[in-house]
Amino acid sequence: MVNFLVSKAKSKQIEVEDILKLVKKIQPRSINDDLNELKLQISTNYDEEVSILFNKWIDIVSIFFEKSYNGLIEIALQNKNFAPFAISVLEETKTSEGLKSLIEIIRNSKLKDNDGYKSILDSIAAINMMISFDDDIFIDPEDSESTKNLIHDFLKFNKENIFNEGDVVVAYCALRKIGDSETIKLIKNMPTLMESQNMGIDSTVMKQIEKNGDKNRNK
Repeated sequence: MVNFLVSKAKSKQIEVEDILKLVKKIQPRSINDDLNELKLQISTNYDEEVSILFNKWIDIVSIFFEKSYNGLIEIALQNKNFAPFAISVLEETKTSEGLKSLIEIIRNSKLKDNDGYKSILDSIAAINMMISFDDDIFIDPEDSESTKNLIHDFLKFNKENIFNEGDVVVAYCALRKIGDSETIKLIKNMPTLMESQNMGIDSTVMKQIEKNGDKNRNK
């Protein structure tokens, strides 16, 4: 897999998505030797700005192979420049462990801090992509409840401090599968979505939550 990416780097055809696919193929730590070769080829064949960006992604993937999920949590919480990369890699794992890691990042980031807020928002967006579009990821009831409560806290903070409509929509969408009657009550008490591209999303999310509730009761 890495040798194939080295060839793509030599022909200037490599994409970020190619690098992210590596996280689905856990291999021994010796893979880092191959990743160093990939970084060398990228630095050789791409201009400085592009190679720096690609190599950041490779560094994060390398940390994942060395330190697994805990390594990505640590990076996300301690290095604001690498946090978005770490969160994206966790999303790409498409695993329950990746979901738990995103929950941990949200729990340990501060909403009142600009970097913390962004990490929380990015993590919520990643969770939305993981649980809304991939039925293979198992969400245990405890994780579901924790995620729901943390997103509720995010919405309450947003309402009281800034009300960024785009950010609120991201949070709403992440609650489609894990929301409950408490979520519906919260959404009803939030300011109305006014931007044309967002109008009606709140109603759609509440209907989906109600539908999921009916489905669970009929099991």
